[in-house]
Amino acid sequence: MYKRVVSLAAVIIVGSVFAGPKVSVLGDSYSTYSGVIPGGYEVWYTPGKNGVDSPDKMWWSIVAKGLGGEVEKIDAWSGSTVSNSGYRNRIGRFGASSCGLADYTHQSFMTRSDRLGSADVILVFGGTNDDWAGVPMGENKWEDRGKGDLDYFRPALAELIVRLRANYPKAKIAFILNCDLKKDTGDAVHDVCAHYGVKCIDLKGIKKAIGHPTAEGMEEIAAQVLAGLKD
Repeated sequence: MYKRVVSLAAVIIVGSVFAGPKVSVLGDSYSTYSGVIPGGYEVWYTPGKNGVDSPDKMWWSIVAKGLGGEVEKIDAWSGSTVSNSGYRNRIGRFGASSCGLADYTHQSFMTRSDRLGSADVILVFGGTNDDWAGVPMGENKWEDRGKGDLDYFRPALAELIVRLRANYPKAKIAFILNCDLKKDTGDAVHDVCAHYGVKCIDLKGIKKAIGHPTAEGMEEIAAQVLAGLKD
């Protein structure tokens, strides 16, 4: 009996030591899936859309499995921006009109930065809608950011990282940068991530349809993210 108790205790201890990471995602349409994201959020991926017929084929599901962990929270809102500025009018399935910018504070990445559960790894996949909507980049501002500063991409991204670190001091944070974005957007992400020592994973050559990853594109994203995290 004593040996059996010791063995069982050893199994419990080993299991807890080698448990994989809990992975949370803060994202936009590229990370949404119906029935997975919180109710009331705008969703883009529904079963079969762009060939993605289940949440298991989403990039984040493949990444979590590749890390030997599990998905904790997927807080993704289609059309959302890192900044508090967004599309004035949406046209088609993605894209924006040229009628200026709207207040997107209610769905911005900053507003949602405290909804990621008990994450060990936080993957931020954003900036695409800021780029598409034409959100102004602004200037780098490392402190004393006011509400008005957060309508601009650079100071908003800085504020996002600061909030994530405050909310999740033990979590590892990485930013995923979409391919096919404007150079100004990429430069801004690289500058802010470098300042705060956050890993930036640059995606390349992802297969897309209607501006969004296909099922094959999801696999390509996952492979590049896993490679980036390994580095």
